Amino acid sequence: MTPDRLLASLLKTYSGSRAKADTARIHRFSRHITNRKYEESVAWCCERMRALGFDDVERLTFPTDGKRLYGTWITPPCWNVDKAWLKLKLNGRWESVANHARIPTSVFQYSAPTSGEIRTQLVPANCRHAAGKLVFADTLRETPESLAKRKAVGLATDFAPNWPGVRGPRHFLDGHRWDNAYLLEDQAGLAGFSLSRRQGRRIRRALARDGAVDCRFEIKGTRGPGDLHCATGCLRGTEKPDEEIVIVAHLYEPGANDNCSGVAGSIEALRAIKSLIARGVLPPPARTIRVVFTFEIVGFLAYFEHVRKRGKTYVAGVNPDMIGQDQKRCRSTLHVYRAPDAVSTFADPLLWHLIRQAAGKALRFESRPFIVNDNAISDPIVGGPCPALIHLRDRYYHSNEDTPANVSARTLNLVGGAMAAYAYAIAGLTPALACEIARLCVAAGQRRLRRETRGDRHRLDYLLDRELARLTALERWSGACLNDARERLRATTRRLRPDTKPIPVPASRALRSRADSLIPVRTLPGPLTLQYLPPEQRAREAFNPAWSPKLNLAVFWCDGKLSVWDLYLLHRQEWDKPLSPDKFVDFFVFLARHKLIRLRQRRMPKSAAAQRRKKRE
Repeated sequence: MTPDRLLASLLKTYSGSRAKADTARIHRFSRHITNRKYEESVAWCCERMRALGFDDVERLTFPTDGKRLYGTWITPPCWNVDKAWLKLKLNGRWESVANHARIPTSVFQYSAPTSGEIRTQLVPANCRHAAGKLVFADTLRETPESLAKRKAVGLATDFAPNWPGVRGPRHFLDGHRWDNAYLLEDQAGLAGFSLSRRQGRRIRRALARDGAVDCRFEIKGTRGPGDLHCATGCLRGTEKPDEEIVIVAHLYEPGANDNCSGVAGSIEALRAIKSLIARGVLPPPARTIRVVFTFEIVGFLAYFEHVRKRGKTYVAGVNPDMIGQDQKRCRSTLHVYRAPDAVSTFADPLLWHLIRQAAGKALRFESRPFIVNDNAISDPIVGGPCPALIHLRDRYYHSNEDTPANVSARTLNLVGGAMAAYAYAIAGLTPALACEIARLCVAAGQRRLRRETRGDRHRLDYLLDRELARLTALERWSGACLNDARERLRATTRRLRPDTKPIPVPASRALRSRADSLIPVRTLPGPLTLQYLPPEQRAREAFNPAWSPKLNLAVFWCDGKLSVWDLYLLHRQEWDKPLSPDKFVDFFVFLARHKLIRLRQRRMPKSAAAQRRKKRE
């Protein structure tokens, strides 16, 4: 069966309405943003998968306490709230401006519990005497560390970012932004409140007039050690069950689109495949198709570390994150993020083709380079190549207004159906199907060679190498012989070569020699961070790889054989705005100093002159 015929069958069977209904069911739990409710969402996913007849359904737990690391990512504290609220005295009357029971995102996640009700004042950020006060400020300008130094009790803010064409100052007037990062590492016992833009305008007027506003607040709950929960299930492969295609979608966030839609859409993808198998339309897949649902990035690092000894091999993955947007309401675009060049894969052209065929003119979609998200399992020492499907940004992103009303059954059908076809095609890969996918790889590769060579012969050779690597991976997993496809790519390269010339790398001979003498060796999995350092020290460091695709993609190339100079030559071709050669060397020395990698000294062959000198002696 061709990819297009497979897609047509799954689009008919995949129910966007069922996926939207499941999105709403998961959202009933996740909207509360407490560990207690998140655990209920994990339990619901397990029950749903068992009811649908999935194989090997498991609920796993991993310790979390706000200090433990998985890879270099800090685990969040376990946070539960019984009640949390903030009231302000405006125009002589007490008004409720934040209440966790009504709008959970109006309270910062990880706010510290209080000893009963706190009576104080809300003061502006420029107030000289903030001790014991709640500060009204922008989270980008006032850090938890600065609040702690000023002995403030916490922060209230109406900050919400804008994105051109998606959200502007006149939008999102009554929404409350979800903040899950500001107090993640707080040790001072601060409270945080997220207010709407409309509330913020009134507060600014009151502060300008009176200088301070009387306030009362209380946070009753717990913050400390606990567990991260993970739900997983699969359709077990009939011939090669230990070779897996893995769909990773995070829970532990409050939005219906972000990311109840990704979880519900993944469950529906396996249900649709299972239905076609039961009806005899599709044969059972040779390989296992697995779904994994847990906390973003850190939960997946914990999961893959947990299952490492089970002998699984990951052929490819996909990361559905925010796949259900009503694009008209949300003003969003579906971004198809590619896997890193270090793990060049046939999965990228396959997924892009299926999305194009499914979405057509019904959805806005774009191809984008790798970003750091749950597709970080693309790291060669974690999982397998993993493209991502993400609507970034949308008008209601990370807020209480990301509700099932903004989820589209039609979008779920188109994106989810394409994702299901992608997963099944790789799980059931045959030599005949591999030849069909090879045609997609060649067409995509030829476009890339023509579009991205930029007259640079080194870049032309790099691009050819990466496109050939896709075919090598396809041959490995299918057993097909794809020499004809290789020759078509080489022929395109030969036609382009006369219009190129070698563009030299601006680096001194001494720098090249130094970089070529250093061999980085990986010691830690996943995208790297500095979260093991205190925030203030972290801010002073020359590099911070957290959430940085530019820096982490360079690390993904490390195989214990390539030198820093070899890595730089790859880095400058993969990334549009690469580091300078000296900064690149400094970055790897920095990583070694922080014990994030190990630098091994390459044994350099002695020069002929040195050998003659030794002989004379």
